[in-house]
Amino acid sequence: MERLTHERNNGIKTGYWSPNKKEDLLSRLAEYENTGLTPAQIQEIDKLYLALCRELTELRKRQQWIPVSEKLPEDKTTVLATVWHKRWIADYDSGNKDWWTEHPEYYEVCMVYRDGNEYIKIDDSDYGNITYVPIEPQEENLAYPIEVVTAWMPLPERFREE
Repeated sequence: MERLTHERNNGIKTGYWSPNKKEDLLSRLAEYENTGLTPAQIQEIDKLYLALCRELTELRKRQQWIPVSEKLPEDKTTVLATVWHKRWIADYDSGNKDWWTEHPEYYEVCMVYRDGNEYIKIDDSDYGNITYVPIEPQEENLAYPIEVVTAWMPLPERFREE
């Protein structure tokens, strides 16, 4: 905000002065008075705003995807993960292209549990499948489905009634 007034403290007079025209000063004063807020209320709103900005920044930091190339989740923790399912072909080893069934690559977001040198992918479907995904890169092979955890983030805190 551009100030219209300046503090006067020259040893003769104290208070405020302004080089602006009376109309400009009255117009700005009217804008302020139309807010219906006191200076103390505006200062309190400013403090709350800054606190909320800090809180939002912290929440965004906690809920950002972390590439596994930068950092792995701690061992024995469950996290939200982006899993890359690489392209593979069923019956690729058969040598008979008529039997091949191609499975295109895709990504999914799911929960994984880090257990030492692998992730345990938790499938919450009715089948209750558990998939083990090695942390170390796997050898490329079109005959087998290969999954790679590419990024992760901590799970949000549980719901708490207030």
